[in-house]
Amino acid sequence: MSTQQNRLGKGLDALIPNVIPKTQLAIEQIPIELIKPNPYQPRKHFDDDLLKELAHSIKQHGLTQPVLTRKIGNYYELIVGERRLQACKINHFVTIPAIVKDISDKESCEIALVENIDRENLTAIEIAQSLKQLIDEFNYTQETLATLFSRSRSSIANILRLLKLPKLVQNMLLTGELSEGHARTLVEFSNDIEKCTFIAHEIKNQNLTVRQAEKLAKKYRIKREKPKQLQLFDNYIETLSEKLNTNVQIKHRKNQLTISVSYDRFKDYISFLDQLCTIEMNSFES
Repeated sequence: MSTQQNRLGKGLDALIPNVIPKTQLAIEQIPIELIKPNPYQPRKHFDDDLLKELAHSIKQHGLTQPVLTRKIGNYYELIVGERRLQACKINHFVTIPAIVKDISDKESCEIALVENIDRENLTAIEIAQSLKQLIDEFNYTQETLATLFSRSRSSIANILRLLKLPKLVQNMLLTGELSEGHARTLVEFSNDIEKCTFIAHEIKNQNLTVRQAEKLAKKYRIKREKPKQLQLFDNYIETLSEKLNTNVQIKHRKNQLTISVSYDRFKDYISFLDQLCTIEMNSFES
């Protein structure tokens, strides 16, 4: 189940045009063994078949675009190009063409997130995890993220809520077994891991649409208990209906109490009044 491309709005060039200027940059051949993964890489799941396809394409036509790295000590840290790097490893390449830039942790996290959204269609849970990382490690607020990605604050908040889901359900979203729309219907069950996981599997196994998933979730919502006063009225209604052998309704508004009794014929109405006059009041005690 695919996610919508560019869901967060801005592209890489629009987000940080000064970090990677559109000028001729020096490309180096860097030993692959010296390149370490980006700790801010948002993509957690890589499709093996797609990687093999990319590796075959690179083997046939070469790598048309270098990866982006930064120098840290004696090694290089990857910023952009995880799939290209993995494909080159499949082909047993010794070196890879790369651009080396002096970029901060914050910029590295931003670039990795936006580049993946632009080009590789991240799942909603991967986006949520990366946004959370920007909040936790770089003190971003939901408001600044909304501005950064040209989205409403509620849109950012909705994506972040997906992180409340149980890990197993998050993994189903990560691997595409559930869509973002499906996941949103499950957020309200986040505090009940067993129920949330069960509904998630039902959605998957029955191949439900989002609308069908919403209907299924509605069946599992906990009904709110009525206030004690309303429960007391229910007791009275049940007792009166049983005593009078008919449908009885009680309505209370401000200081007025209305009791409605259904009847078919006038003589039944008289009979009801007779029964009301003979009912013992202590029979209504709760």
